[in-house]
Amino acid sequence: MKLEIDLRGLWENVRKMGAEGPQETIRFPPRKVDAPPWNTVDTDPPTGTTGEPGIAQPTEPAVPIEGGALSEESFKIVEGPGGLLQKDGQQIMMYMPGHYPERFEKALQDGNDGNRMHVAFCIHLEKMKQNGAYDTKYFATQRIDDQFSIHDNKSDRKGHAALKVCKYCLNKLNYDGYAVPGRGKGAIFKDFSFETFFERYASFFSSHPLREAPRTPQEKGYTKDWAEVSRRYRASRNYCCEECTVDLNDYQYLLHSHHVNANKQDNRDENLRALCIDCHSKQPFHDHMLVSIKARHLIAQLRQRQKMPAPANWSHVFDLADPGMNGVMHFLQHNHAPIPVVGQDIQDESEAVVATLELAWPSAQLAIAITVEDAVAARQQGWNIFSVEQALATPEHVLGALRQSRFT
Repeated sequence: MKLEIDLRGLWENVRKMGAEGPQETIRFPPRKVDAPPWNTVDTDPPTGTTGEPGIAQPTEPAVPIEGGALSEESFKIVEGPGGLLQKDGQQIMMYMPGHYPERFEKALQDGNDGNRMHVAFCIHLEKMKQNGAYDTKYFATQRIDDQFSIHDNKSDRKGHAALKVCKYCLNKLNYDGYAVPGRGKGAIFKDFSFETFFERYASFFSSHPLREAPRTPQEKGYTKDWAEVSRRYRASRNYCCEECTVDLNDYQYLLHSHHVNANKQDNRDENLRALCIDCHSKQPFHDHMLVSIKARHLIAQLRQRQKMPAPANWSHVFDLADPGMNGVMHFLQHNHAPIPVVGQDIQDESEAVVATLELAWPSAQLAIAITVEDAVAARQQGWNIFSVEQALATPEHVLGALRQSRFT
């Protein structure tokens, strides 16, 4: 019996790593597969999978990073993508658990009186780098429950405190528009969530620690027949997202069923919405959903290939773009930059897609790319590309380049 297996997706990834493969045009092969149960619930794929076509997945999740002082060598490479903090390829936060006695007591009662939690390579950390004096009293953590281990520098007393985020870090990232006048810094600081923060920038890191032991749909509160209910509902909507309208008939595993009122026992049709994984992750209280950059880019490519209308306003851009671009988008919106295309495909001379650009202004041949591979490939096709690091660190340069382009 002859087996016909499409290996083009595999060769595309092999070639990205520098190996040789077939020289034919590479395109995403259609995959008409209905979603297994874990894809039909408000959750991430099980350990070892992401549901992405043609991409080998790790069999184990990343090892969580918790506790232990950062060495001077670790400190030298702690600055990660977009100014975020990293260790061993994972996103981290940094803080000093040691407090002097009076501050220790206050921190136990009110985390706002304790040491700040650094989430980005802010001006405070930059000063240490410039002086060449790295403080190895900093610890790395990935906790998201606001309860951080602290101790008294003068005794053996220990405890837990709900430490607060560093405001310099919020300014560095322009988190939720923190650096934009009139956005309400106080409210942004008060409402900051460490869990939401980690998930917002999930696309910038390839591995993530498992937050909890895998649970069945029933353990998460879904009805026993949820898989069938979800399949039936998504089929009734012809496997199209009810938010962005992208057609996912060839990629049914990227379409979820969402409970509007958050009651997972309420499976009435009027309480359900079929949402692509990108739109689903942006619903209220769904910041826990990890969505890879590959999945977001595939959704963006499908939207473009189906000739869906480009964003008409910045609100629509925020709905479609990767959440990690939040700070850049707030800056550009505030300064009246032209509306970008989200998820611009770049093709080479053979019409193969070689890059997907997160925010793009095609008539100016200018864009922002999240991955290094996309940036390099787009530059080779004549585009002026800002990396996400450049865009987050100096969004004014993006604005300046736009103003110098044919838009002016």
